[in-house]
Amino acid sequence: MKDFQLDLSVIVCCYNSAQRIRPTLEHLAKQNTTNFLKWEVIVVDNNSNDGTSELVFQIWEELKSDIAFKVVYENRPGLSNARKKGILSANGEILIFCDDDNWFEEHYVQIAYNLMSEDNSIGMLGGIGQEVIGGDKPTWFENVKLAYAVGPQNDVDGDITFIKGYVYGAGSIVRKSVLFNIYEKGFINQLTDRIGKVLVSGGDNEIGYMIALSGFKIYYSSKLKFKHYLPESRLMVSYLCRLAKGKQLTCYKIRCYEKYVLNKQFQFPENRFRGFKKSIIEMLKLLIRFILNKISYFEFKISFIQIFYESFYLLLYYNQFKSEILLVMKNIQLYKDDMSRSYF
Repeated sequence: MKDFQLDLSVIVCCYNSAQRIRPTLEHLAKQNTTNFLKWEVIVVDNNSNDGTSELVFQIWEELKSDIAFKVVYENRPGLSNARKKGILSANGEILIFCDDDNWFEEHYVQIAYNLMSEDNSIGMLGGIGQEVIGGDKPTWFENVKLAYAVGPQNDVDGDITFIKGYVYGAGSIVRKSVLFNIYEKGFINQLTDRIGKVLVSGGDNEIGYMIALSGFKIYYSSKLKFKHYLPESRLMVSYLCRLAKGKQLTCYKIRCYEKYVLNKQFQFPENRFRGFKKSIIEMLKLLIRFILNKISYFEFKISFIQIFYESFYLLLYYNQFKSEILLVMKNIQLYKDDMSRSYF
C-alpha cells in the first residue's frame, strides 16, 4: 500500500440522491478511526439532475469533518460505470463502496481496513446490512431481504469464494490494485447494475467473480455492520416484481460466470424455444399450488414472473443474450486457460 497516497477511499455513488444522502454523509463523518489511518470520501455524481453535487458539498461543510472529501462526475448511466469512475479517482488502496442509503456503524471503516490489512489474500470483503424501514415492514420481507442487501451473507464468517463467489455491493470492500490488474488485462463490465429506474442487477456478482478468478478470496465478516434505509416506495410488491423482471435480463451472464467460479452446471439454450415447454409446465404447477393454498399469492406472483420473463426474454433477446455470453467469456478467458467446455 506504500504506492498509494492514502490507505483507504470510501466511494459513494449517487443518482438523484438529494433526499437521502445527508444521513449517509453524517455517518461517514462520525467514523471512529485511528490517527494513523489516512482516508477520503469520494462522491460520484452519476448524471443527477436534482442538485445532489451542490448539496453534498454543503452538507460536508456543515459537518466540519477533516476527512478528505471530493465530488467527481460520471455521465454514463449505470451503477457499474459510477463505481469504476470512483475506483479510478481514488487515492487509497482499499476501497469501500457505500450506497447513498447506507449508514455505516462508527467503526466500519477501521474494521474494514484492519481485516484487509491482516490478510492480503482477501480481494473482496462484505458485511451485514440491517434494514431501516420507512413505513410498515411487509410480511414477506424476511423471505427476500438479501435482494435488498440486508441480512447475513453466510452462516459463519470467513472465506465464501466457492460458496457464493461475491458479496453484495452495499458496504463492500475491494483492493484497488486487484481491480486495476483486472482492468489492465482487458476486463470490460458486462453487468451494469441499475441504470436510473431500470432495475437490472449483477454488477456485484461480476466484480466478485473476476476477483475470484484472479486468485483472491471473497470474504464475509459479521463484524462489519451498517444500516440500509429502505423507503416505503421500495417495499411494495410492484417494486419487487420489477427487481424480479430485471434479474432475468442478466441471468444467463451470471450463470456463465458461476459455471467457472462455482462449478455450477450451465449451457446456453440451443435455440430461443428451448425450455419454453418446460416453463409453461412449471407455471401451471405453480398455479395449481396457489389454488391449493400451498403457497401465498406473493410467492406465486414473484415465482411466476421469474419463470415467465426468463422464457419471454429468451424469445425476444436470444441473439443479444448469445452475443453477451461471448463477451462474458472474453472476461473469463483472461484468467482461464482451459476453454474446452462448450457454451453453445
